[in-house]
Order: sequence, then structure tokens, then C-alpha cells
Amino acid sequence: MNFPSLESFNLAPLLASHGGKLKDIVLNHNNSLNLAFLPQLASSCPDLERLKIDLRFYNSFVSFRDLEPHFETLLTREMVPVWPRKLQRIELFHLRKWDRASADTFFSSLVDSAAELPDLRYIDIKASINESNWRDRISFRNKWTNRIEKVFKRVSAPPDPRLRSIP
Repeated sequence: MNFPSLESFNLAPLLASHGGKLKDIVLNHNNSLNLAFLPQLASSCPDLERLKIDLRFYNSFVSFRDLEPHFETLLTREMVPVWPRKLQRIELFHLRKWDRASADTFFSSLVDSAAELPDLRYIDIKASINESNWRDRISFRNKWTNRIEKVFKRVSAPPDPRLRSIP
């Protein structure tokens, strides 16, 4: 969907009523959309396999302030995402306008849900938090990158070379 005025309080009821069979959700360039619909995502879209959100904004008609989000905050710490069990891919780009506590809640929800997300194989998240100190930002990034890799990265043994197809 590419609706500049789409907001979470409009999207959440739509997903609740029509999201039961959705496998893919792709939301691109919706500068009024925050992530407030994520706490209901699992109940609204139980079969969801791919969630892709790109919050890079542009407007082909207006050139003034077309890169600014039209929401106050991306997610609050009270809005804990609940992830669908069948989720395989999470692609979230250009997440911004949230504080460190809210981002911690978001990433904690992923790590805490790892046992219920056996099919999650691809996580690509590009985000910035409202921190002025570059050391804090680096510390935050390293903390969550390491934790998510430790929890989700799967290391498989190489295949046995003796087991192969007969030519």
C-alpha cells in the first residue's frame, strides 16, 4: 500500500477484519503510518509470513517537508509488538522518531518471541533512535545486533559429502 494518509488507527481495524488470510504485508512510503498496529498483528494476521515496511517518505506533488513523518512517535514502550507464529521475513527500513526505551521494547519483543517464531529466517531492520550521543547509538546498535544474531542466527553443519544424488 502506498497511501500517504494511511494511519495505524485506520490500518489496525482493516487488518483485524480482513487480515486473517494475508501472507504478505508491504507498506511503503506512508508518512502518516507509525507502528502502533504491531501489538495486534498476531491476532489480526495469524498466517502472515512477510512483513515489509519502508518508511522512507516522498511526495511527488509537494516538495516542502515531504521527507518528514506525520506522526509524533513511531512506537511507545507500552505498545509491545506481538508477532505471528508463521512469520518468515521481517524487513523494516528507515524506522525513526522513537526513543531508546521504545526501541528496546520493540527489539525485546522479537527476542522474547523467538521460541514462537520457528520459521523466521530473515530479519533486516534499519532504524535510528532519538539519541544525541553517538556512543549511545553505537552501544545500542551493538547490543541489539549481537543479541538478535545470538538468538536467531542458525548455523547448520555442512552436508555430508557421501550423501549425494547418483548421477
